[in-house]
Amino acid sequence: MQLEYIIKTHPQEKFYKVSLKREKTEYNDYCEVEVFHIGSYFSTSRTRLFSVGDLNKSIARITLNAKHGKSGHGTFGIGPGSALGMLPGEHQNQGIITFCATLLFDQLLDEYPDYSFHRGKLSHVDAQSEKTKLNRNNFYENLNFRLDFSDYEKDITDPKECGKHGYFYCDDVASLRRDYNKEKIQVLTASDFQMLMLQNAKLEKDVTELNQTNAYLRESRTDLEKIIGSLSNWRIGLGAICLLLVGFTAFVG
Repeated sequence: MQLEYIIKTHPQEKFYKVSLKREKTEYNDYCEVEVFHIGSYFSTSRTRLFSVGDLNKSIARITLNAKHGKSGHGTFGIGPGSALGMLPGEHQNQGIITFCATLLFDQLLDEYPDYSFHRGKLSHVDAQSEKTKLNRNNFYENLNFRLDFSDYEKDITDPKECGKHGYFYCDDVASLRRDYNKEKIQVLTASDFQMLMLQNAKLEKDVTELNQTNAYLRESRTDLEKIIGSLSNWRIGLGAICLLLVGFTAFVG
């Protein structure tokens, strides 16, 4: 199964394609969400234009896997690498990852309400500074995960990891947040997006025509300045001739 969503963020006015894939096997029920940047509006001194992103390059991938166990019990694992994949800096703080997480939760949590959540490690990659660390922790807590930093130095064999992160977990999957911030995220229909792109194409056409008109006016002004310059030279020449004629008349007289 595959679903696609087009979202618009506010107030940044950036557009993204969110692709959701789900695959069921005997042992797993696996969901994956990928995020692609479609493009962004930007403003000039005269109008607002659209800058196209790269639809061939995923900027984030998030997974949720229901691993089936014996006697109908199983566990959820979120990833990649037991941690939610964070967006690049220019795409953060728009509610995108929360939106993606709720899509994954909607797909699987209701279907396996008795499954427990596998405790995952917090990624040190998302905590390179106190600010990014706080953003990471707030993100998990806003989804109603709980954080545990009491034993983060245990069971870590890589010295680069030691002392740099803790864990996230939840006691009850039903407590996880299932809604997203609709003031930040707007889900568009295909017709909505097509209309926006048509409006943008018209804007770009209008700007092109305006630039062509301005270029024509600048060229006309240059030609006019040349004519005025020529007239000025002609007036100077005419004045000189008049002076000669006056002098000649006085001499003849």
